Amino acid sequence: MDAQFSGKMVSVEINATGSTVEASVPRPLFDSGYLNLGFGHTGNWNTYVVSADGQRFLIPRPEANLTGELTNTLITVVLNWTAGLKK
Repeated sequence: MDAQFSGKMVSVEINATGSTVEASVPRPLFDSGYLNLGFGHTGNWNTYVVSADGQRFLIPRPEANLTGELTNTLITVVLNWTAGLKK
């Protein structure tokens, strides 16, 4: 993706005819504040989700976008949580 679109959610029109697929020039929708840090891997990460009606996006943003400095955030993962529901 072109650097001019960094951090922006964009849309493109797709035209598929036979075995040919063409995409239009990206059109910026909004500044997402999202940073694709890649986590040491190559490739794209689709770490956002679009609502079923296509009207909303859920986009995680690093705290650096909110406070100016990147901090570690504790994440708690609960395994076998359904066992706690049984009595």
